[in-house]
Amino acid sequence: MTDLRVGKGRVLEPGDTVTVHYDVWRKDGKKVDSSRDKGKPLPFLYGGGVVMPGWDMGLEG
Repeated sequence: MTDLRVGKGRVLEPGDTVTVHYDVWRKDGKKVDSSRDKGKPLPFLYGGGVVMPGWDMGLEG
């Protein structure tokens, strides 16, 4: 995994609430879901197993 942008805030702890915007694209370039289009970011518990493991991995400090 490669960081596209490294944050400057504190390191997340398991159980912290994280709020993110996301866009989901298919390989053919079609967008299939977007929190931005809905105008509502997604809150979830970091390290809680409620989102794809890659999201927690991508947010690790």
